[in-house]
Amino acid sequence: QDHELNLAHPQHRSILRCLVRRILELGGSLDESCLATIDGKRSRAWAELRGGLWHVPHQGKMLLRVKPLPGDLGKTGVEEVKRWTHRGRREVALTHFTALLSLYKGLSTEVDVRLFVNAVATEILFKPGQIKLLLDAKKNYATVAAAALLPSLAEVHYLKLQDLIHYPTVAGAQNVAHVISRLVHFNPNNPTGRYWLDMRNPTDRGVAHRLVLLSTWEAARAKARKIPDTSAAGDRSCLRNTTLDGKEVQLTAQLPQMGIVACDYVAAIRPDKAAVTV
Repeated sequence: QDHELNLAHPQHRSILRCLVRRILELGGSLDESCLATIDGKRSRAWAELRGGLWHVPHQGKMLLRVKPLPGDLGKTGVEEVKRWTHRGRREVALTHFTALLSLYKGLSTEVDVRLFVNAVATEILFKPGQIKLLLDAKKNYATVAAAALLPSLAEVHYLKLQDLIHYPTVAGAQNVAHVISRLVHFNPNNPTGRYWLDMRNPTDRGVAHRLVLLSTWEAARAKARKIPDTSAAGDRSCLRNTTLDGKEVQLTAQLPQMGIVACDYVAAIRPDKAAVTV
């Protein structure tokens, strides 16, 4: 996870100290578990323990990228994605959701609907039933709403989605299915494959976020198991041949806002020899 901190603020320095303590509690190290830049320059000695207190810089804008830690890893790809979708989002109580639904019903234009669903999707941990009520409230904008809201679900299953989205016309249903297809058919437990993702499509962005998350997660697990590094760049990344509109790039948690991302995902961890064949 990435943390952007302004070290001139005491509150941000306190957050940084909390992060340091948490990283060490979960079995990580500041050198191997973190990548820190201050004012765009790589920083290595950014925290020092003196007299029982952690001392950090007092100036500069810091970007701290924390890799998955040994004590903070999901057991499966699905579990790791579920942990990620829950992180930073809150469930909404029935009374608050009723007010939210009433506000949504009062929206009159596609622009208003798009702004609304994009905002709530990053803050609220919706239940499938709540998303269904929102989609049913404005069927004419179901494609826009579904694309923004479905990535916030931890487990997306095609049969459940068929029950979730009832579109009045066949053409409309096909349009919704096309927009959300990559997310619907994405399997976190077996992400190996070739991907073409439109960064303007929220569901495609959801798949890209999951690929970056799973790559980092698999790298940490592979390192813990002492599995040889077979990545293309020697960084244990499972992502290869990554391009943005045909130009080679490195895919990180800070995804581009536009363009077509193409990449290959090659799993670092193979099934156990004793695993039962499906």
